[in-house]
Amino acid sequence: MSLFSFNLPKQEKVLLFDLESESLSCSMVLFSSKEKPEILFYEKIDFGNSINFGIKKYLSSMVDSFDRMSKNVRQKYMAPSGLLKKVYKVDSLCINIASPWILSQSKNVKVKNDKPFVVDEAFIKKMRAAEAQDIFNASLPKDQQIKDKFKIFEEHIVQIRLNGYKIENVLKKNINSFEANVFLSIIQNDILDKIISSINKNLVSEKNFFHSFILSGFSFVRDAYPAKNDFVFLDISGETTEVCIAKDDAVDKIFTFPFGKRIIFKRVSEKLKVPEEMVKSLINMKCQGNCDEKTMGQVEEAIDIAVKEWRENLFKIFKEISPRSDIPKDIFIVSDDEVSGIVGKKIKEDRLVGHSIVNDNFKVSVLENYKFSPFIKKNGIVVDDVHQKLAIILIDKFLKNNNG
Repeated sequence: MSLFSFNLPKQEKVLLFDLESESLSCSMVLFSSKEKPEILFYEKIDFGNSINFGIKKYLSSMVDSFDRMSKNVRQKYMAPSGLLKKVYKVDSLCINIASPWILSQSKNVKVKNDKPFVVDEAFIKKMRAAEAQDIFNASLPKDQQIKDKFKIFEEHIVQIRLNGYKIENVLKKNINSFEANVFLSIIQNDILDKIISSINKNLVSEKNFFHSFILSGFSFVRDAYPAKNDFVFLDISGETTEVCIAKDDAVDKIFTFPFGKRIIFKRVSEKLKVPEEMVKSLINMKCQGNCDEKTMGQVEEAIDIAVKEWRENLFKIFKEISPRSDIPKDIFIVSDDEVSGIVGKKIKEDRLVGHSIVNDNFKVSVLENYKFSPFIKKNGIVVDDVHQKLAIILIDKFLKNNNG
């Protein structure tokens, strides 16, 4: 059984929106069951500075970014259709969303009978619906008024075991034991409604589908590193850091803490006593070796202090969720800019000395942009966006699985 539930024809264009904590990117991607996906165009809008003016402004800027982006796509890349030539239609629309806009969780489900039973589509559908609702209920406070403000954004079966063995083709099997790893993400009703409404002002689609960035990252690491059954996947965004702990090729735990690149910039700014707008330039200059020795030393020291604070936040959560110190030894960090790369390198350099929560033989791998390029067709369009590429790789996987 496929991890995803929708089917695409042999070839189809998908308009892909990727929403991060501080930016919105969009690409039109041509997917084929026989070839690598091809990016036909790519655009990006940054709205992260709006957080400085409060949550209300931050939210409105995010929603406005969807309006601006879809309008730009319509004007630059789309041709009208319909009787009056006023409809701008796309076949498929995918919206990929990361923290803090959604909350993701997982659960292992077990069904065991003394007498053998047969797994069919009705069994899978009923089980998934029931478990998704259970995860949804457990994710929110016991307040019906609060629950009514959220909806299920995505739900997938990540892994299935029959009689204790991992298996892909599960239907019509006669078994005694069924186990599934169910993954689910929730979102506020009004946020998703505003996003869809903003897009539909400018474009309409025949079908919409959604998924989370954390699922894209988990899926890529599991497929690209098949020998790594247990691992930690980290995404350091502008406002938050999202963490996925995988065990035995399944999603074990997911959590988020409010310390991202923007906080690192702020700490470096405070240490160096320079405006935050200058921090990124100083970090880039340091990385490229364009600073004098004194300045380079000051920047290095400020980064060390900021990254140390970030690490302490990470390990505080590690200790809470894993008191037995059984955090997986393999740590993968997504790096879409200099800051993410620096954090990964700093962790590698100090080897987390003094943090017994992490396996002594741990290994940190920084997933930089070039690692994803082999999975996407080269056509002259340069896209240095790790999140977009991971989303594309996940969709391509689903397409090829469904068209086998």
